[in-house]
Amino acid sequence: MIASALFVIIMVLGIGGLLSVYKTYQVNHGMREIVDNLNTVMEDMSRNIRLGRDFTCQVPDTLDTIPGIDPDRADCPSKGYTLFFKGQEADVADTDDRVVYSFRADLGNYQSGVIMKSRDAGGSYAQVTTPGVVIDMTRSGFVVIGTSPTDSAQPLILIKIVGSFTYKNVTLPFNIQTTVTSRDLDLDVTTTP
Repeated sequence: MIASALFVIIMVLGIGGLLSVYKTYQVNHGMREIVDNLNTVMEDMSRNIRLGRDFTCQVPDTLDTIPGIDPDRADCPSKGYTLFFKGQEADVADTDDRVVYSFRADLGNYQSGVIMKSRDAGGSYAQVTTPGVVIDMTRSGFVVIGTSPTDSAQPLILIKIVGSFTYKNVTLPFNIQTTVTSRDLDLDVTTTP
């Protein structure tokens, strides 16, 4: 009788421990998927920017809109939220053949946002961050310098993504940052006789 009672107690504790480990595994697996998405977004942006040219950084009037393309290339030395550029296989003469990455805030809440991507100069956008990821718009964005061909500097783009993600009522902050330069030479090579 005592042996049976001890066996039941040990089995209940063992099953409870296994269920706890399984729940922790599920939460960690879900969080890993979100972190992988953030890494994929950063890698996609970095690769496309590295192979791009003719960069334009814009600061929208409001953070819940995405501005149109400004034909004049512009730096964002403090912070911008939208980056336009010609992709690797873009037609140089076609002004609508541009890749666009944009940090976009939720309507009325500039603390909360997502990252959007367009391959047709802003004709249509797709959200590239997964649900559960909340971008802090006050601390995220692009810093872009060297976009003019006459400034004798390669375009340099700093991408900073700050925010948090939530999975099964567990919220964790993140802060990802990288700096990318374009491989395409951005220099005015006109010579004088």
